[in-house]
Amino acid sequence: MSNHIIKERSEVPLTADLNAGAKAVCVELASGYSAWGFASNWSEAERLAVAEAKCLEPHAVKVIRNTVNSLFMKAVIRRKGWTTQEATQHVKGWLTSGAKGSILDYLKPL
Repeated sequence: MSNHIIKERSEVPLTADLNAGAKAVCVELASGYSAWGFASNWSEAERLAVAEAKCLEPHAVKVIRNTVNSLFMKAVIRRKGWTTQEATQHVKGWLTSGAKGSILDYLKPL
């Protein structure tokens, strides 16, 4: 049994270019990573979404580590007085937020 929640379910409109008429499920793993799955039935769409989210986890760990260790983030950490753990949580928040901006845009209000 996978540890996830269903964030959203919807049916893709028949007029869509991709996955027209498919069932779409967005899941979020306990780790915070989320993904969409598309299939002809709800259970298969959920299974595919969970599999996709699990595939993202190891890549996200590498992205988080590389971002936190970047010169940009080291300057942000110094300026804001964050610990490396705090910076890691903010980078993870950026990755899982679905925000369509850069990490700089995400960090500005913090």
